[in-house]
Amino acid sequence: MHSVARLKTESVEQRPNHTLIISSRNPQETSEQVLTKVKDSLDLKKSGARMERVRKARDQKVVVRCASKEDMAKIRGQVQKNTELTVREPTNQDPLVCVRGVLSNYTNEEIVDLIKAQNSHILEGVDKAALKMKVRFRKRARNPHECHPVIELSPSLWGKFIDKGKIYVGFSRCTVEDQSPLVQCMRCLGFGHTKALCKQDKNTCNYCAGEHTGGTCPSKAKSDLPKCINCLRAKRSGPDLEHTAYSAECPERIKWDNIARSRVQYC
Repeated sequence: MHSVARLKTESVEQRPNHTLIISSRNPQETSEQVLTKVKDSLDLKKSGARMERVRKARDQKVVVRCASKEDMAKIRGQVQKNTELTVREPTNQDPLVCVRGVLSNYTNEEIVDLIKAQNSHILEGVDKAALKMKVRFRKRARNPHECHPVIELSPSLWGKFIDKGKIYVGFSRCTVEDQSPLVQCMRCLGFGHTKALCKQDKNTCNYCAGEHTGGTCPSKAKSDLPKCINCLRAKRSGPDLEHTAYSAECPERIKWDNIARSRVQYC
């Protein structure tokens, strides 16, 4: 699993985020109508602008990922000529890391202070403004005396920590891993929202996609092949379904992970 995460980090995330969000001035128009207007506004033969991905988003918006800053400027210039559309750059999020095996009796503030104090060999040369860190939440560890804090930090610190692989925190030398910004609901197992915002009433099994929790799954007890609910919803079939909803190799998870990461500024 770690090799998969490292591969995605090297091939996808360590790139500047050249993204534009385009919407209509008419709140009644759908994202499909906005996409049509975007296509009509662009003359790619004339500008030569390159786009890596165009997708419809919620709230009647279209998201365009461009190949470079120059391509983004060309596309923005053409879209802005259409007075029915608005275009803006997204507010980029800072990246996340997970630090494994930190003593759980430290406060969040103590964890940050210890990292700064004990890792000067890594932080050397980092601009003062880039030394910002914040513990977003903690993951449970098997050892009840430990936790795995997830820390939001600047792109320059993210790069240094990921390259180093380990940092000192208190009495331990801890492994540092890239943390995906993707959110997965613990009730329906869908992506992009939490259980508190879920519109589904019943739990969904992460193993067989049935209406029960994974801990009570009869298919798992019989060692039947798993069935991913998210791939089922995406109308995949056969072997493409044969993994759990938490699998790092799930194609739907990878797709939504890339979308979530497109909002993060890694460099």
